Amino acid sequence: MSERTKRVRRAAGALRAASSFALQWLSARERNAAETAESHNHQLECLADAVSTLPRLCRRVLTLRKVYELPPNEIATRLNVPEHTVERLLIAAVGHLASVTLSEARPARSWFRSRFA
Repeated sequence: MSERTKRVRRAAGALRAASSFALQWLSARERNAAETAESHNHQLECLADAVSTLPRLCRRVLTLRKVYELPPNEIATRLNVPEHTVERLLIAAVGHLASVTLSEARPARSWFRSRFA
């Protein structure tokens, strides 16, 4: 685990501890909203961890497609790879993320390794 990941997790733990103390002073509606936000933050942390386990090229393709909304042919041009490779990497990345986020029981990279090792 990288030093940056450790710092982020320590900060998140401290924030959770402080927020649990503050929750006792909030109304039921505010408490529910805060718990929902904390749940969403946890889901985003899990997703970010899963994305960080992807191979570099796969992560770049996923970022260009989902964050920058580039079409596969533009991604292929930018990365100097065939378009079918971009499509294959997108399928692999989405499959990996689905296996990690839907099933916490499996190791983080099992789906990707079994498919493309």
